[in-house]
Amino acid sequence: MNTVAAVGAALLSALLFALAAVAQQTSAAADPHDRGLRMLARLVRDPRWLAGSLGDTAAFAMQAVALGFGSLLLVQPLIVTQLVFALPLAAWWAGRRPSRRELAWAAVLVVALVLFVTVGEPTAGVDRAGLTAWAPTGSVLLVLFAACLVTARSTTGTARALLLAAATGIAYV
Repeated sequence: MNTVAAVGAALLSALLFALAAVAQQTSAAADPHDRGLRMLARLVRDPRWLAGSLGDTAAFAMQAVALGFGSLLLVQPLIVTQLVFALPLAAWWAGRRPSRRELAWAAVLVVALVLFVTVGEPTAGVDRAGLTAWAPTGSVLLVLFAACLVTARSTTGTARALLLAAATGIAYV
């Protein structure tokens, strides 16, 4: 029963995060000429931005509820479904349909999450690991992090954005 509650709360949290992201993104994109403090001043008065902030707050609360019922290893991967929820919401807001490519990648994400949760059987496990246990993984992640940053310096556009996103993801580990 606790696992079902954790999964339900985590998915609700992901949906709230997706709603918040779409609301805030559309609010921020409303005036592409705004920059810096002028943009910030406009956003704090925009009801969509404020609704997005409220959605984020509710999403974090639901995430806390999910973590009260389930392990971090179960809840956090399910929060990634935010991307699956945001895809149709953002497309609907923009007055378009998600592309086949977008839907295919969303399906890959869902399959990967289902496999992780069912085959991986994430459990609480040990909450502390010594330096010797983390050293091999940490070394590989540090090399990947540095490689992403160094390569991003010499690239532009989508490739640079992907490299910086990968470095950010690694930094969160």
